[in-house]
Amino acid sequence: MRDISLNDTTIHRIGKRVAFAALLVLASGISAQATVPFTIQGPGVNPDDFRLTTFATGANFPVGMVELDDGSILVAESDGGFFGSSSGRLVRYVDSNQDGVSDSQSTLANTSFGGLSALRRGGDLVFTTGQGRGKPITIFRLGATPSDPLTEVGSLTLNYPGGGWLHPHSALSVRDTPGEPGSYDLVFQLGSRNNAGLTTDTLQLTSSIGVSGTLNGDALYMVKITDNGSSVSGSDLTQLATGLRNAAGHAFHPVTGDLWVQDNGIDGISPQPAIEPTSADELNVIPVGEIGGAIEDFGFPSTYFEYRTGNQIGST
Repeated sequence: MRDISLNDTTIHRIGKRVAFAALLVLASGISAQATVPFTIQGPGVNPDDFRLTTFATGANFPVGMVELDDGSILVAESDGGFFGSSSGRLVRYVDSNQDGVSDSQSTLANTSFGGLSALRRGGDLVFTTGQGRGKPITIFRLGATPSDPLTEVGSLTLNYPGGGWLHPHSALSVRDTPGEPGSYDLVFQLGSRNNAGLTTDTLQLTSSIGVSGTLNGDALYMVKITDNGSSVSGSDLTQLATGLRNAAGHAFHPVTGDLWVQDNGIDGISPQPAIEPTSADELNVIPVGEIGGAIEDFGFPSTYFEYRTGNQIGST
């Protein structure tokens, strides 16, 4: 497997000499001036087995990346800043001599809706999105070669009601649809409208690929995307979970297929400052056999663990 370490302008790469592999690490908020932004450690790990290089510099808020068939890396970037950006790009970085440093880069697609917050791949399809209102989930098709421009083949739009929505969609996960070659299950979240209250408002999902529906807040959703060769189609919009304040990170386990879901805890409730959380962040799991079955309830807002004490509040 491969992976890249990022901050807001620099992409680092970790290469393991022994296995000729690379470890994928995403680190945001690290100072671009840091010579070594992290240490490689863990049970049985020998740091001398790894090589850390600055893969590329000058990247614009790189958040999200996938590997292409030739080992080059496609990175989602936001021009002018992650929040409030008016445009984004999907940029291919090439390390032709495998020395851990990118030799060239090229833009394969541009987005006009602003900054990007996620990038995932399923087969020949690439999925990306920004965070919140006016940021569709966009589907691109890879070209005949890794260097070819991407072609937009569809989009899904979350139509928010008037007023603010504190935790809009921002994250994506993708898996091959079990037993259906050429189809992919795309997971996205719709977090809570407020900091600590149950979301009662709904919004409408529309798309250019034939799927639509009403979405609840505090939730996690999955939709099937089928690649028909010359087009894509969407179906089977399914709510997977509720009771999630903001599941802004999720991933399918590469061996078991379980869906791992991060949930962002409640900010401090007055008179506590927001920086002192009311509830702890969570790492939740939906076993592979239960994905798409009964809607899982992870408790928000009534049940949670207190941030410092670990005491359970509520019993949902």
